[in-house]
Amino acid sequence: MHRNPLEVFIMTDWINNAIDHNGIPLIVKSLHVGDFIEVIYANSDERLIGGYVTTLTSNSPKSDKGTNKVYFLGISAEHPNNNEDEKMLWVTKIKLFRVVHK
Repeated sequence: MHRNPLEVFIMTDWINNAIDHNGIPLIVKSLHVGDFIEVIYANSDERLIGGYVTTLTSNSPKSDKGTNKVYFLGISAEHPNNNEDEKMLWVTKIKLFRVVHK
């Protein structure tokens, strides 16, 4: 397998999705649309989900400084420009995450 030397492969250790003093989860500050990530997601049972970040949003206005924001993360196993299989995740239910490549 040949890799493009300009590609950046990061593969980090697992990062705890801590929430800062403004109520913003660390993952929101760390990711960009198009990043390929893995997350440990906890709803009824913990599970590993991986894919491209397709959406990163909140449901509150910018004037809200973080207190009432509810963040959503969309990831897709397909290329980031094709979000047919997009999974929408509650960011606060993500326990751990890592960026595989940007």
